[in-house]
Amino acid sequence: MPKPPLPRPIFRLTALLAGLLLPAAGHAVDPNGAPHSGAPNLAENQDLVCLAMNIYHEGRSESTRGQAAIAAVTMNRMRSPRYPDSVCEVVWQRKQFSWTLLAAQHHVVTDAQAWEKALVIAELFLNGARLALVREATHYHTVDVQPFWSKNTPAIALIGKHVFYAL
Repeated sequence: MPKPPLPRPIFRLTALLAGLLLPAAGHAVDPNGAPHSGAPNLAENQDLVCLAMNIYHEGRSESTRGQAAIAAVTMNRMRSPRYPDSVCEVVWQRKQFSWTLLAAQHHVVTDAQAWEKALVIAELFLNGARLALVREATHYHTVDVQPFWSKNTPAIALIGKHVFYAL
């Protein structure tokens, strides 16, 4: 049975991301919308929800490129032996992402359009997409702060209001 066509905003977002992402082995990013599988069953895909929540809360005010960079860092950490082995464990690792330190009432999704965009980006990265701009970055911070670890580490990218590092 063929997949239903993507809604227009998702198609446009997928096409835009296709120009930014490096195709993963076996997972080409198709500008015609092939990577998106329709409405995901969120209850059955915790990694999708965790990654989308991280994108949404860390960067919903950022451009698509900035949100993709946040997804890339999260996935780079999951692939690193220095971090946990699942997306959810990476996202919820103590003191790693600022939004996870807030009380649960602040974890609520209030912007449906930004949430849908975060889900699309998360699904692409869970299917193996990579972002060349941030290479193997495992850390980032906003331009408004300067964590101790950033003082002697060269930045590899500045995207929107986030600075990215490979530590």
